[in-house]
Amino acid sequence: NPNILPNTVLDFSFIPNFYNSALAVEAIIEYSNSNDTLVIGNLLTDTTAQSGIVGGVYGVTQLSATVSGTFLSDKLKYPYFTSLASPTIDQTLAITDVILYYSQFGIGWKDVALICTSEEYGIDLSMSFIDNAAKNDITIHSFQQFLVIQTDLHVELQEIKDSGARVIIASVFSGDEYNHLINSADDFGLVGENY
Repeated sequence: NPNILPNTVLDFSFIPNFYNSALAVEAIIEYSNSNDTLVIGNLLTDTTAQSGIVGGVYGVTQLSATVSGTFLSDKLKYPYFTSLASPTIDQTLAITDVILYYSQFGIGWKDVALICTSEEYGIDLSMSFIDNAAKNDITIHSFQQFLVIQTDLHVELQEIKDSGARVIIASVFSGDEYNHLINSADDFGLVGENY
């Protein structure tokens, strides 16, 4: 419908960046050189951290469906970035509210373990939760990180098991990471009605 966006041309092009920050930056520059002013994409916080700065310099707006890093809310550093995802701090507040709600019904809810992928989203959400937990009398008994490509989670899960925490907060980006983590945790006896 030409009445919705008069005098506007919508174009579709695809420049894959393979979750590589350097390629994402190069793509933003290519979009700018082509006079493209809006890019939809960049699924990872790590790549957006770099391409978001470049977008501000080159005047290319970025819209992401998934990126939620708290630092991306800095409009001085990222004036041309926006996301459909809830900011990390809002996710943290929701997790805290759930823990506080269930803590009314029994002991152990405020004793938690954290595990996350060692990329920007996982670390940002975890660090935000740690800050918020201290304000709400929630005790972090173990904080573990693992590489996105890591297949052996034995050490991390053993630390969580040894911590005695029954509430485990997992901050991972993709379904593949989650499935691997939850299956490994189940093998370790960390999934069930006691967790």
